[in-house]
Amino acid sequence: MPLYQHAIVGFGIAGQLLVCELLQRGIEPTTIVILDPNWMGGALATDYSQVLSNTPWWKTRQALSTYPPWCDKALMEGDATFQTNECMPVGSIAKLCLQTALVASNKCERLTTTCLDMKYEGTTWSLHHTFGTIQAHRVYLTHGAQEKKLELPVTIPQIPLHIALDKTLLSRTVTSTDLVLVIGCSHSGTICLDYLHQLGIPTVGIYNTTTPFLFARDGHYDGIKEGSEQIADAILRGEHSSTTKLIAYGDSFPICKMLQKATKCIQCIGFERKLIGCQNLSYKYETAQIDGPPRRYGYGIAFPGMTEQNGKWFPDVSVLSFQEQIRRTLPQILLQE
Repeated sequence: MPLYQHAIVGFGIAGQLLVCELLQRGIEPTTIVILDPNWMGGALATDYSQVLSNTPWWKTRQALSTYPPWCDKALMEGDATFQTNECMPVGSIAKLCLQTALVASNKCERLTTTCLDMKYEGTTWSLHHTFGTIQAHRVYLTHGAQEKKLELPVTIPQIPLHIALDKTLLSRTVTSTDLVLVIGCSHSGTICLDYLHQLGIPTVGIYNTTTPFLFARDGHYDGIKEGSEQIADAILRGEHSSTTKLIAYGDSFPICKMLQKATKCIQCIGFERKLIGCQNLSYKYETAQIDGPPRRYGYGIAFPGMTEQNGKWFPDVSVLSFQEQIRRTLPQILLQE
């Protein structure tokens, strides 16, 4: 059974940054194994590639530029495609990060497979995957997240978020006779409201905040900005009134009425980490240590760093924040036996 020093589960952006950081610290490539089912760059590349991010090119460039010479081609392509302050589609971010990490990891062991379960046995981890089992001293979970879902009191056909965030695909799932509920009015929710308005589809947006939209410009740490901010402003000015109505989650009577009338629903309420086996794991963001047996760590959207503001804690989800979390915790991890 193969034994490695470092096993990375998932090769989305966090896994890509992690392998670059390990290699920069002199870790021998042949001691690293990476497991990923398709090597396409994670869900940002496969499911959400058309979504315009809030991240300008200079931020992605800043993160990637610390990995020469692996990043050289990606930086040239990014510079030729994007202006410094231009916000990028998430698929472009994923593509350039993947391009860098594939060059960096070409001497690592790369397995096209899915990790199904893991077990700590003595001093090593056994990772059971689609085609067998490997062992590793340290395991890093960077396997991403999945869309959160509310259990609704009535049965309404659900449009998956990754479909709703692609206008072409969305247009194939709705008709002018539909009434669509959009649950959640954050970044992705505003995009869905805008696409449905452009398609002329009657829509009800349901929000569970003090106001329909929370803006970053008003000091909300995870508030909407950039393109979503412009959409929200247009809705509040009444420019979408022909198709779009907003209802507070606490208004029980109109909510019940709309649940009965709605023909389709889009849930835009965030993401939750994917499960490996039946394990719903907790972690300490200060150290990236996942609770339970030793030498298992988590990064990325499933195990993000956190920022406190006004007594509330918010996950930091971006290329730079993933990189900062890895750099802050990895030195201590590598010192551990």
